[in-house]
Amino acid sequence: MSGQKSKSTVPKSTVSAATSRTKTSDATQPRRRMVQNYLVIWVDGNIDEKIEDCRNTLTQLRAAVNEVNVCTTPEGCIEFLDKMDEGKAFVISSGALGQRLVNDIHGMPKVDVIYIFCGNKARHEPWTKDWPKIRGVFTSIKTICESLKKVAHECDHDSIPMSFVPKRTTTEGATGSDKKNLDQLPPSYMYSVIFKGIVLEINDDDAKSIKARHLQLQQLHQEQLVNFRKPFTVYRGQGISKEDFQNLLDSKGGLLSFNNFLSTSMEPKVGMEFIERAMKKNQDIVGVIFIMTIDQSKISTSNTPFAMIDEHSAVRGEKEILFTMQCFSCR
Repeated sequence: MSGQKSKSTVPKSTVSAATSRTKTSDATQPRRRMVQNYLVIWVDGNIDEKIEDCRNTLTQLRAAVNEVNVCTTPEGCIEFLDKMDEGKAFVISSGALGQRLVNDIHGMPKVDVIYIFCGNKARHEPWTKDWPKIRGVFTSIKTICESLKKVAHECDHDSIPMSFVPKRTTTEGATGSDKKNLDQLPPSYMYSVIFKGIVLEINDDDAKSIKARHLQLQQLHQEQLVNFRKPFTVYRGQGISKEDFQNLLDSKGGLLSFNNFLSTSMEPKVGMEFIERAMKKNQDIVGVIFIMTIDQSKISTSNTPFAMIDEHSAVRGEKEILFTMQCFSCR
């Protein structure tokens, strides 16, 4: 970077005081676990939460992603990332700190995307083109928040775990002993089935949220019933590990379980866009597009409801069909 001083995107404050406050918080903080599988880290040397503009920025960010953390130095950001046990980080850096910070964190797998938030877009755009994880240079927090909603949607999409039940297990289920067949089922598949049954009966806060979404899908499905009388096709693009891809091939004729609410689209191009984005972030994965034929006459919609949620989604126009936890036969 040149020796010129970048224009800050937050008002001037007592930087030393803000830095001290952040360092104290980082030093006493245990290793992190997140409610969601992603969070935001805002890095700027001039952050001061006593100033109204900063508070307004944080309010807008938290409307897009629940957990937002602030750091005033690159070192504080790196320390924070090192304490994350799981999940992905969306990093927003000031222009003044951006080039140095990006050089240090771009290679970290847990860093999903990076935004440069500054007052001089033309100055920072040239160097950002060398870093694929940078979504762009922004002068408006509103535009960043709009992008964050899409990125969070992508992250939710890519993080759904899968279980694979080989054909031999499902075939032997018709003839073998119950105990033998249960022993052959993948634990993650069994846990997801058991979890789904239990979570709809218990009443802690997390379970209530899952149960509420399940019941909302049931209601939407009933309202949209006339739209799903005929079989239809949905698509899901996803990047998976080479190991999971081999498991998928080995499960042909068996069952595939998505162990969470499952987002799909009636548009093939939406599935392809997810694959392209996933492979741009990680070239070691295999891009797969799942093509699923849905015939509601052959499934229990009380246990496995689904609905078109375009009007309720953070990303409109994808013709999104959302399923509760679901199993599909692999062909």
